[in-house]
Amino acid sequence: MKGNIDVIVNFKEAGKGEDIIKLNMISQREVRIAVPKTTTPDQWEQINRAIVYGADKNVNVKITVVK
Repeated sequence: MKGNIDVIVNFKEAGKGEDIIKLNMISQREVRIAVPKTTTPDQWEQINRAIVYGADKNVNVKITVVK
């Protein structure tokens, strides 16, 4: 998850042809991650660390629990 957050933090611009998204066009950074309902307490500890890491980097980390 840290790697996904780092990609968002280091984003400069992306696009294809004339359709380019630049950093100054982005108002909020967010990573959405789905985790299984069977996630262990140790895994939740790491997920919570990633949430804090994201907050420190101004990236919202949204977790969705799935079946």
